Parts: sequence; C-alpha cells; structure tokens
Amino acid sequence: MFLPNQTIWQTRIQNIDALLTAGRGVTSEVYYLATVCQVGIDPPLISISPNPEYPICHAIETAGHFGINFLAEGQGELLPRYLAMDRTQKDKMAALGLRFEQTVRGTPLLLDCIQSLECVVERGWDSGDHRTFIGRVLDRRIREPRRHDRPHRFGGEPPRMRRLLKMLLCQSRIYDLLQWVRGSRDASVSIEAGTRRYIK
Repeated sequence: MFLPNQTIWQTRIQNIDALLTAGRGVTSEVYYLATVCQVGIDPPLISISPNPEYPICHAIETAGHFGINFLAEGQGELLPRYLAMDRTQKDKMAALGLRFEQTVRGTPLLLDCIQSLECVVERGWDSGDHRTFIGRVLDRRIREPRRHDRPHRFGGEPPRMRRLLKMLLCQSRIYDLLQWVRGSRDASVSIEAGTRRYIK
C-alpha cells in the first residue's frame, strides 16, 4: 500500500480468532478477541486489548490471570452468537454451550478449541477505547481432538482466486486507488460495527 489505511479494517491483517476467558468459579467471563499479539519471547508475553465496557476487564483485574483459547476453522459460528449476546449476560459460557476446566489458579480454559494459554497479568493500562493487558504465559494446553485443525481466521479464509486477484491488484497499485475511492465514499463506522462486518 502506498496510500495510508483510513481504518483498521483496510489492513485486513489475518489474525487467528480466540475467546478470552477469566474469572473464578461461577463468575467466569468470556470475550471475543480478534487481535492477540505476542510481544515477548523470553519470557513469552502476550498482549490483549479488550473493551473496558465488558465485564471481562473486571474479571481479569480481579483474578490477575486470563486464558486465551484459539478457535478451529469449524468453530466460526460461535462468534456471531457471542456478538448477539447482551454484554451483561450473567453466564455467557453456558449460553454459548462452552465446556471448560479450571486451572489451579482458577482460570477457566476451554476444552473445545485448538489450544489454550493461561497467562498471569504483568501489566495493564488504558489505551484509548480499550484496556491493554500484557500477560506472561504460565501454561499451554493442546486439545487433542482439534490438534491438527486449521485455525479460524478473522474475516474467514478468502478463496484462492480472490487471494490471487488481490495480489495482482496490489502489485499493480490499482488496489490503492480502489481503497482510496472506497474510503472517500464510506462514512466511518465504530470499531464494533466494523468488526461485525468481517465476522464469518
């Protein structure tokens, strides 16, 4: 791209979808994460940025730990169901039919996913309209039934012909022009509305 992106969705970074979990016992919370970033190798550190208007932030701050559960390609139907729920719903895990186990520290980790990470909060701060947490990985659990499944990617996996066409458009710089025209025509949307547009 030779023209700057006007929204975060124009970047279309392919990220693996995950469900964030935190809490203890019956107070377990779940939250959809479209962005998980590794920010350290030794020790392994993970950055997450949930919306502070959701109860997951309070659950993380109270527990001091959180779980990241990476979804398989066939689990995409969970995402629109999660987004359709009221953010104040008391038992989101049960409403979504999610099975989980608790670690010795009380962190809920999903049983039906590719793998789960448990992290301890090293640092947290407000970052605009999100709250960012840096967590150090304490435990990693591979879920055998889905070990070899492909991950579910934000926005879905584009068809091969579409990927080829996009590559050609980018190399010829026509993609820049199309994005500029689209950006000048489309009104800006909220982060939530823009995310919903790409949920598949």
